[in-house]
Amino acid sequence: MSPEHPFIIGPQNGLHVTVAPVDSPPWIDAKSSDQECQAEVDAIVERSAELSFGALTDEDDFGGVIWYTCTLADEEPNLAEAMFFSRMQQMLYTPARVVGWLRLGAGVLLNFREDDSNLPEGAPAGGTVLFHPRVFIDVYIAVPGPADGPLTAPIARQFAEVVAAICTFALGRPINLPPMIMPLLEIHGVTVDELDGRRKDTQLLTLARQGIALDAIFDLPVADKDSWLRIRGALLSYDAALRQQREQVAIILFVAAAECLTNPFQPWKKDRLTTRFVKFFGELMPDHLDQMVQHGNFEQAFGVTRGSKSAKTLRRILLERVYDFRSEPVHEGLAMAYEGFAHSAVTGQRRMLAAWFAEYAILYYLEAPRTSLIGHPVTAPNPPTD
Repeated sequence: MSPEHPFIIGPQNGLHVTVAPVDSPPWIDAKSSDQECQAEVDAIVERSAELSFGALTDEDDFGGVIWYTCTLADEEPNLAEAMFFSRMQQMLYTPARVVGWLRLGAGVLLNFREDDSNLPEGAPAGGTVLFHPRVFIDVYIAVPGPADGPLTAPIARQFAEVVAAICTFALGRPINLPPMIMPLLEIHGVTVDELDGRRKDTQLLTLARQGIALDAIFDLPVADKDSWLRIRGALLSYDAALRQQREQVAIILFVAAAECLTNPFQPWKKDRLTTRFVKFFGELMPDHLDQMVQHGNFEQAFGVTRGSKSAKTLRRILLERVYDFRSEPVHEGLAMAYEGFAHSAVTGQRRMLAAWFAEYAILYYLEAPRTSLIGHPVTAPNPPTD
């Protein structure tokens, strides 16, 4: 929608309202094709402006909610992939199992179902196994609005993409979106009343990873849009990283998933990138970085000898090496990586540790969102040029 291409509500040969954006409250300009209805349209626009400032509202203000649904499924491992065994260490570390009904925020319900046909006999539901069973996730999204249409359907699709990325993060394995999402119908085997009941159930738990709730992202768009954009970008990048065959491409995306959390969304965002990255995560999660440094594969994977270096020095070296793993292939291209069945080779170790780094970067940020000022021209002015 733009001033040149307004949004038209209603039939153009009948009563309709033409809506165009404006740069100040009430943010939209709405004109009725029938001047006798203009006063009513103006009242609706005024009310919408009040709601845009984040005032608490009731869903009845939007005409209720429409339930949309789709079913997500995990991506089956392909043993025939040339680089499959370079992913083995990461695939053994990241996956988790979730079963049953859970929620994400106030408007998303999830039903995790497993196909346990490949589990050992007697294996407990949700228990740890070497090769996880396939998972199917029935997603139900409550979108404020009076009916399915061009205003509610795009919201449902955007929610579905973010929900799929959150499920990928929670389960530690790629979760695929279906071709479409649709309004709830009788064929889906669940009723609106049942979903409304589950939505109001205070005993229904929130989807989490490592004990940290993953629904904070749904509370941020109004209160802290920048943090919401950072977390959304991190989750989508993490999702893409898990899907990659090549170790270097995966690491680029794992590091991008972390780095986007440092983005200040200002014109100076491209200044002091490495310094911002190192200081940001050195302050955000020093304890986790110390755990990475003490990992048995740290020296081999990162080409670093611990020796008598201080913990602070080792954290800095680790972060600089992680950032190099992102920067070098971007500028130099990819290196050869085929190692056949050598799933314990250094490429697999780096990939697993990069996934570990990205995961905890997101988790720590969810607990304490922040904005970095490193690179701001006042605190870090550019040197004079000739």
